[in-house]
Amino acid sequence: MASPHKLDDFGSQIRDAGLTISALSCHGNPMHPNRATAREHDEAFRKSVKLAEKLNVPVVVTFSGCPGDSDEAKCPNWIVAPWPPEFLETLEWQWDKKVIPYWQDAGTFAADHGIKVAIEPHPGFVVTTSRRLCACAPLPGKTSG
Repeated sequence: MASPHKLDDFGSQIRDAGLTISALSCHGNPMHPNRATAREHDEAFRKSVKLAEKLNVPVVVTFSGCPGDSDEAKCPNWIVAPWPPEFLETLEWQWDKKVIPYWQDAGTFAADHGIKVAIEPHPGFVVTTSRRLCACAPLPGKTSG
């Protein structure tokens, strides 16, 4: 990205070969409880968005990520059931305090650069099915997102 000339050359090579790049892929966990890991993965996502903008690639594909079960967590915690009650409380905390705020900011960042974000569902992360692709989809036990 530091060399506009190299970016132009790369884009020309792709076009000259009759190819197009429909998306860049960047996978990590930008909500990892380890702050250094989260920061590294968030920076990779944001660099991918900037690179996509420079290359006129419309989409960056990534994982949703998964926070821990508290601010003191050391590992991501993928909660798959809303019961017993502490599971639902933790699940709501993850979405309300970590997932939604992160993706509102990251989505705005991408949109500000003219890039769409595609979330690849993956076990172990908060988006595992198409039902969870929208932060407005209600959580178990909630009537609104």
